Amino acid sequence: MPEAASISGEPAGALCMLELFRGCSRGCRFCQAGIAYRPVRERTEKHLRELSRRLVDSTGYNEMSLTSLSSADYSCLGGLVDDLMEDFQDEKVSFSLPSLRIDSFSIDLAHKMQQVRKSGLTFAPEAGTQRLRDVINKGVTEENLLTAVAAAYRQGWKQVKLYFMMGLPTETDEDIIGIARLAKKVVDLYQEIKGRRGVKVTVSVSCFVPKPFTPFQWFGQVPLEEFERRQRLLKENIRDRSIQFHYHEREVLRKQALEEGKPEKIVEKMVDGRINKYYKEVCLIEQPFIKDPDQTVQNILGDVKVRRFASYQLGEGLEKRSEDFAAEVAAQIK
Repeated sequence: MPEAASISGEPAGALCMLELFRGCSRGCRFCQAGIAYRPVRERTEKHLRELSRRLVDSTGYNEMSLTSLSSADYSCLGGLVDDLMEDFQDEKVSFSLPSLRIDSFSIDLAHKMQQVRKSGLTFAPEAGTQRLRDVINKGVTEENLLTAVAAAYRQGWKQVKLYFMMGLPTETDEDIIGIARLAKKVVDLYQEIKGRRGVKVTVSVSCFVPKPFTPFQWFGQVPLEEFERRQRLLKENIRDRSIQFHYHEREVLRKQALEEGKPEKIVEKMVDGRINKYYKEVCLIEQPFIKDPDQTVQNILGDVKVRRFASYQLGEGLEKRSEDFAAEVAAQIK
């Protein structure tokens, strides 16, 4: 297991990552890493403290993320955070968790994590309705989320980020609209508790990609046009100015294009081109038909829906011919 990792080449404001454990006991049906990295293996608190000291001494970084697939499930997390805060109190090193489990959220832990540098809180409901959260085996409820957010609001937080996925198996328009409704409830809860507006809720939505070895591996990915339709549907249903909507892939590609110095007027076309290229590489129905590359698999299939398929590399499945030249010569001499 790698000991640690760092991000960014600049010491000021740079981030280093400390991995608490491998694996995950949650069993979300979309998560490849949760299956591939089984079983759960925790590092000892003593070893993590040693690693964190080496990380800070070797990089000079002043922010550290305590990473894992579900960091809040680390059995010694509370004690570890106390010890880390004490170890680095004179160096003003701040600590964070990538996202917080809604059903195991601790306001005391959140306070400890942000004594040096206070930022927003991040939760991952993943889906907009309880029906779909049950389908993906997320194991959290709307009540869990609102209870956690309410506790944070009472302690002074006013920035919340919510992670969702779009295109999950069995997803309907009602599930998409449910994302907007849930975000609105998070906004309204702030006004109910504080008696005023002023909260900022960010809704970040990524596009679901079926992963090998997961229960969802045989579900086809939603076509690009359908993803865009669902994104528009969600955007149309987010009407509160306190809610910001980010759909991840397009935003990332747009920033990359701007950082490359591309003119603003052609950025959107570049983003469309890169997204289309990605789908053609990973999505069966978007790939060129082998006998007529000018058409996609979807064009050939028409209204036929793909339930499952097998992928072969060129030449795969053929027995490799083995030759023993010496034995062949010996046989001829005889």
